[in-house]
Amino acid sequence: MDELLPKRKLKPGNPQKRRQQRGVEWESAVRRSFRSLRPHPRLIQKLVSSGEGTPFDYLVILPGLHHGVECKRVQHGARLPYSALTAPERKGLSAWDGYWTPSSLLVRLDELDEVWTVRWRDVRERVLSGERGSIPVRGMGERIPNDGLKLDLSLYADRAFWREGVEPCGP
Repeated sequence: MDELLPKRKLKPGNPQKRRQQRGVEWESAVRRSFRSLRPHPRLIQKLVSSGEGTPFDYLVILPGLHHGVECKRVQHGARLPYSALTAPERKGLSAWDGYWTPSSLLVRLDELDEVWTVRWRDVRERVLSGERGSIPVRGMGERIPNDGLKLDLSLYADRAFWREGVEPCGP
């Protein structure tokens, strides 16, 4: 009976562990890049193990803008599957997003060696629709200049970009 089943080719090592390691490397590069911004932002990182912190990977506090940033890494292609965003991440990004508090996805496309930021408000309706699909990162976002894992995140200090199309509410 076993002869009838196709044999699966297993990659050496632990693929889940390698994926987790790539994610840790990516978030570490993002943290270093945010710290190089001027004015120097205050960073608050999600603390998964204790259940405390933010509902997204980073809260980046700059004068006049408090960004909720979720970091994602796509190994192949240029599309981020909706399923890559957990229900708590979707809820947190949606609740946070506003005029003073933009939410975004910071996505690394490994195969293309590109980094893009996607404003959550530009993709929220499609992601929350309940349908299957993916975000065309290159068509929905802004390219972040990068040299490998060294990123130029100065776009995060650009108030006009983040406030475009959003009405202010409150003081």
